[in-house]
Amino acid sequence: MAKAELGIRFEADFFYPVSDRVEVVDISILLMNALSNAILAAESSEASFVKVHSFLHRGTYLIEVRNSFDGVLDFQTESGFPETKKEKREEHGYGLFNIKRVAERYGGAVTFMQEGREVILTVMLLLL
Repeated sequence: MAKAELGIRFEADFFYPVSDRVEVVDISILLMNALSNAILAAESSEASFVKVHSFLHRGTYLIEVRNSFDGVLDFQTESGFPETKKEKREEHGYGLFNIKRVAERYGGAVTFMQEGREVILTVMLLLL
């Protein structure tokens, strides 16, 4: 089924930074993995949505992906990442580590939060 057929409301206010330091492939890795997880979580929620927002402020580039999620996230103690809800857990979760790897390459960080029925992924990159 095409994602448009899932009825997920999508909003984007995305700014791509003009910088000699940022690689387009790294931004692609971040977006592909973050949006894939967000869509998967949102498609099973009642009022499904995915929102992407980014901005650059004084050399710090932030990407925020918010999505609906009707469950409760359980976080791994070691990584701080949400536990996968997928079957065959050992075959999943690499996307989050790819996001973290890219963020760390730019001296940045990744955070996950859940506020009610909304999951928020924030990725920070330092482009100084």
